[in-house]
Amino acid sequence: MKKNTFDPVRVRIWALTGLMGLCLLAFAGVMYYTQILHGEENRAKSLASNAASETVEASRGIITDRNGKVLVSNRLTYTLIFSAKDFENDQDLNAAILRLTDLCTENDTVWNDTLPLSKTAPYSYTDAQDSEGFALFLKNKSIPYSKLSQVTPTLQPDRFMAKLRELFKIDSSYTDDQARTIAGVRYELAVKSLTDAQYVFADDVSVELISQTADGQYQGVSTGTSSARVYNTEYAAHVLGRLSPIYYEDWVGDPENGVTGYRDMEGYSMNSLVGREGVEKAFESYLHGTKGTRIITTNEEGKITGELYTKEPQPGGTVALTLDIDVQEDTEKSLAQTIEAMTAKDGIVRGGAAVVVGVGSGEVLAMASYPTYNLSTFDQDYSKLVSDTVGTPLLNRAIGGAYAPGSTFKPCTAVAALESGIITPSSTIVDRGVYDYYKSPQPRCWIYNEYGGTHGRVNVSQAITVSCNYFFYEVGRLTGIKTLADYAKQKNACAIVKGLRAVSDFEYEFQMALANRKLNPELDTVFLMTSAEYMYLSSSIVKDIAVHGGGVADFVPEGIMQDIVRRIRKGE
Repeated sequence: MKKNTFDPVRVRIWALTGLMGLCLLAFAGVMYYTQILHGEENRAKSLASNAASETVEASRGIITDRNGKVLVSNRLTYTLIFSAKDFENDQDLNAAILRLTDLCTENDTVWNDTLPLSKTAPYSYTDAQDSEGFALFLKNKSIPYSKLSQVTPTLQPDRFMAKLRELFKIDSSYTDDQARTIAGVRYELAVKSLTDAQYVFADDVSVELISQTADGQYQGVSTGTSSARVYNTEYAAHVLGRLSPIYYEDWVGDPENGVTGYRDMEGYSMNSLVGREGVEKAFESYLHGTKGTRIITTNEEGKITGELYTKEPQPGGTVALTLDIDVQEDTEKSLAQTIEAMTAKDGIVRGGAAVVVGVGSGEVLAMASYPTYNLSTFDQDYSKLVSDTVGTPLLNRAIGGAYAPGSTFKPCTAVAALESGIITPSSTIVDRGVYDYYKSPQPRCWIYNEYGGTHGRVNVSQAITVSCNYFFYEVGRLTGIKTLADYAKQKNACAIVKGLRAVSDFEYEFQMALANRKLNPELDTVFLMTSAEYMYLSSSIVKDIAVHGGGVADFVPEGIMQDIVRRIRKGE
C-alpha cells in the first residue's frame, strides 16, 4: 500500500489555474455588463468628452412637370459651422473670426452676415432680412429702436457700430472694416444663441476650403453637409417659388392668432431652408422631409475622427405639377414679346400675365407673369429685383394682381346663353362697332377703338376667338337678369357677390339685387366695398394733385403713371 505524499508544486498549479479561471469569469461578467447590458449607455459616456451631436437636414423633395421632367432637384453641398463655446474670452474669439474670414476671402467664399449695417464706413442702415430677430437682438442688448416700416436702432449708424465694438469687446487696434466683419459674425452668433441654433457660417463651400479648416488651426469650426436646389429650367419662377432661411418670426409663429411656428413642427431646425413662395411654400411640409441626427467625434486637436448616425434623415416627397414646361416656355416667351412690343410702341412700361388651362380638366398647363426672374441667379439679382418698383418682377401677376375680369368673363356669358337656349352655336350677330341699343352708355368694340373697324357677322365661336365686345354686349342683353338668376339656381349658387367702388354705385346695384331676389328668393346678393386704393376718384382731382407736384402713384395703375407725367410736362 502506497502512502499519500503532499506535492506543493501540483497544489500551486491547481491554485493558479483556479485563480485564472475566476479572473476570466469576472472579466466575462464585466464585459457582459458593460457591453451587453449597458453597451449603448457606456458608449455614449465614452464619446461625451470628445463628441458632439448635430442635426442633419434631409434632402428636399424634387418637383416635376406633368410629363415627369424634373424642374427642381438637389445637389450635395458642404457647410462651415462656427461655434463660440470653446473660446475663453472675447479677444480669442474675435481673432479666430478674423482668421476664418480671411481664409474665406482667399477662397472667394462668402459667409453669412445679415447684420443690417453697411459693410464699410461711413455706415448706414440696410433692410433687415429677419426684422423680428434683429428686434430681439436689440432688445436683448438694451439698444433702443423704432419699428415703423422696418426695425431701426435710434442710434446713428456710426454710433451703433461703436456700440457693437463695445458689446463685443472689439479691440481698437482693428480697422473699421475688420471691426465690421467681426461684428457681423458676432451678431449672427448672438441671434442664433437666442434660439439655440447652430450658426452656419458659410453654405456650399468647396472641398478645398473644407480641407483647409480641418487641420486643427481654425478653432470653433466644424463641417456639415446640406443640399442646394438645382433649377433645371429658367422658366416658371413664380410658380415654383424660392427657398429662404427661417426668420425669427417664422420660427416662433404667432400662437395668439393660431399661427404655428416652425419650432413646433416636426423635422425643422433654425437652420432649415423653407419655401417662401409658390409650390415650394404650398407643399413645404411634403417637400421638406425628416431631419436626422449624427454624432461627430474629434481628437484633442479638434480634428474629426469619425461620425455615427443615430437617426438617418428621410428625404422629402416628389411633387408632380399639372404644368407642361414646354407650354410654359412658349407662354412666357409669347407674353414677353407682346408686352415688350407694346412698351416699344408707346414707351409705357407694362406688366402682364397669361394662364393656359386644359379644356375639360381645368388643369393649369402654364402660368406666366411678366416681368419675371431666374431662380438660379436670384441671390445675385436680388437687389436689382427688389429696387424695380415699376416692373415689380417679384409680383406674380397671374394670382397676385387685381384686375377687372374684362374679356375673361365672355366664355361665362357664352355658356349661360348657350345652356339657356338664348343662342345656338350657329347663331350670328353683326358687329357694328358702337353698341347703340341703349341711349347711354354706348360702349364700343375694341377693334373699333383701335382701328375704326368691326368684326362683321360672327357666331359664338368666332366671337370668343376674336374677343368681340359687340357680340357679347348683345348676348348679355338677350340673356338678361332673369336668365342669370335662373342659371345661378341651376348651378346651386346661393349668392351673387358684387363689388362697390363707391357709395354712389349702391343705388343701381341695389335695384338689381331686389330684382334678383324677386326672381329667385333663395339667391342672396353680397356687396363688398373695394379697398381704398381701388376706389373711384375723379380724374380732375388726380390731375390737380399731379400738377402741383403731389404723388399720384396710389391713385392710378402703374401703366398710366408715365403717360400722366408726360402730359403734365406738355401742359395738356
